[in-house]
Formats: sequence, structure tokens, C-alpha cells
Amino acid sequence: CLVGSEMCIRDRYATIKEQEENLFLEVRTDGPIKTRFESYMTRLIVFFMEHPSYFKFLQQLDASPIITEENKTNAKKPVEIVASLLKSGQEDRIIKSIETEQILVFIGGAISSYLKRNLNTTKKKQTSLTDHINMVWDGIKE
Repeated sequence: CLVGSEMCIRDRYATIKEQEENLFLEVRTDGPIKTRFESYMTRLIVFFMEHPSYFKFLQQLDASPIITEENKTNAKKPVEIVASLLKSGQEDRIIKSIETEQILVFIGGAISSYLKRNLNTTKKKQTSLTDHINMVWDGIKE
């Protein structure tokens, strides 16, 4: 694969998104909504903390025309898993009755902010992941 070639970039994007999906498939589908939400958030953030180049790579490609509609469709699978959890929580009146897409944007922004702050810090002390997830939960719970 030629470094920088569009096909190589698409393949790497697909591989990262597949690994992300596998993280979510490992989360139990039963149990309390909050516990499952915390598990999704923790797994995703820890994954990107362990693979900071993946996060930076995906950030660069966020609005890139290199990523095809097929790539984008396949990349939505992990998001659909979380969206399903949110909808279930809304039906049970645990999650705020706000459009799911808006909640996903809020969650995505929180994840991105956490990663940017903690991946780019020169300080040894990182923001508490548990505190961050609790703040996000407080923002979406009913």
C-alpha cells in the first residue's frame, strides 16, 4: 500500500472503525442502561488513549472527501449500537427525550474533548475518566 494513497487511507479508516465496532459488540446487551453506557464510553475512550494515532487519523478524515459513502455507512455501526441504547433509555424514561442525533453529537463532543485534552497534555495528571463519563451521563439522563 502506497503511503498516502486514497485506497490505503480508506483501508486504514475501515480497519479502525471495525476495531471500534468490535469493542462495542463486547459490551453486554442486558443490565442497567447507565452501566452499559459507562461501558461503551470507557471502552471507546480507553481504546483511543491506547491508540492515539487512530484518534488523530480519524479527526483528520472527519470531513474528508477521501472517505466514501460506503466507508461512512460501515462506520455508523458502532454509533447505531449506542443510538439503540439511547432509544431504549428514552423509552424507559431514563434518557432525556431529545433527538438521538443531538445526544450523539453531545456525547461525541465530550469524547473528543476528553481525548484532545488528555492526549495532548504534557502534564502527568490526566482528567479522571470516571468523572468525565459521570458528567456526560448527567447531561443526558432524564
